[in-house]
Amino acid sequence: MCAPWGAARASGERSARPIACGSLCPRRGGQRWLRPKHHPRVFTFQGWRLFYIDNHRKMAPGLSSLIKFVEECSQNESLEVGYHLKALGELCSMEAGFKDVQLFLFARNNSMFLNLIGLHYSILSLKIPHDDVIEAIQSHHIEERQVCVNWFKLGRWFYGFHLPDESVLARSPSESSQHRKIHQRSRRSRIRVMAAKPGSSQWEPSFNWLLEDIAIAIASRLEVWDVCSLGSCSRFWRALCASDCLWLALSRKRWPALASAEASSSCFQGWRLFYVNNHRKMAAGLSSLIKFVEECSQNESLEVGYHLKALGELRSMEAGFKDVQLFLFARNSSVFLNLIGLHYSILSLEIPHNDVMEALQNHNIAERQVCVNWFKLGRWFYGFRLPDESRSRKVTLRELTTSKGEPILAVLNRGAVHEVLRVQITELT
Repeated sequence: MCAPWGAARASGERSARPIACGSLCPRRGGQRWLRPKHHPRVFTFQGWRLFYIDNHRKMAPGLSSLIKFVEECSQNESLEVGYHLKALGELCSMEAGFKDVQLFLFARNNSMFLNLIGLHYSILSLKIPHDDVIEAIQSHHIEERQVCVNWFKLGRWFYGFHLPDESVLARSPSESSQHRKIHQRSRRSRIRVMAAKPGSSQWEPSFNWLLEDIAIAIASRLEVWDVCSLGSCSRFWRALCASDCLWLALSRKRWPALASAEASSSCFQGWRLFYVNNHRKMAAGLSSLIKFVEECSQNESLEVGYHLKALGELRSMEAGFKDVQLFLFARNSSVFLNLIGLHYSILSLEIPHNDVMEALQNHNIAERQVCVNWFKLGRWFYGFRLPDESRSRKVTLRELTTSKGEPILAVLNRGAVHEVLRVQITELT
């Protein structure tokens, strides 16, 4: 056996190393461990062959303990990123080489979590070229194994409102570089990162890759009942559909004036609760209004006084165009209620005529007809009083949204004043 390295240097002699220890083993050690040149600088160095064997024996129990640790932490078929990063730290402290990774972590009978740890360590710590890593995982027949990575982010602030926490799911073959970046950035921006096996409870299809502002923009363009249906699709959509910024947009869309006044209230409890409570108030108020109109039109005609009183009630409630469509444009409602809703939408809410016509057509009430009769006092002509005048106009609801219906709406809006004795609305079947 050759003399110790330190003794040979002190005596000035060159140590006579055998070929097996001095030529072959340093090359083998350099292939397996990154820094073999630092190890022989101990005074107990007894040759490269023995160094290789001892280092292999040290690596084997260390990596066996690491494998046992990862298996214990992944018993529920998922692994938290903290344990993943701890395993990487252990590998770095052991200065394991790429050959150790292939022998112990890329084994076919190992779990997918160990394969992922070995891949992560080889690329980011050992700087092994990607082609060599791909060749290694192919030779061990693990390249088609899949991993599912879930990460959870704190919701961002969006126009003064805290968006719901985001849960993102990504799945791809084990050679994906996206997972390595996610694990590397987990301590900066993620609350929780978790890898899971396909088929486990964490492996679920998700549409959570959408940005929060895009998802809210999509949901805010839906009807309220569609938003409620969307909230039942997944936990992500349920949290997003309950967010204040979404219900703020829906409230302003339905009641612009009420939403502006409610925002400055000291007892404000959230836009979702505001929408629900205001909808209930509108439903109760409009139900009473419908009952009132039905009682006043039992003889299939409605006096203009009751018509104008119903318009005043709508103004006092500050009903929106959506309320009109839900309660007054219903197909089973009388034509008097349809006419009140149309009159209120055009003259009070100033809804464009095309939008009102579209709403009438959507509810299949555009072709309903009414007859408006009004009676005027006879004028005085050269000292003689002319007979009272009676006029009548038949018009459809669709025509009232055009220029042809403007004079009729003007008569209804004016009511029975001055020379007009009476204005009556009659339903035509």
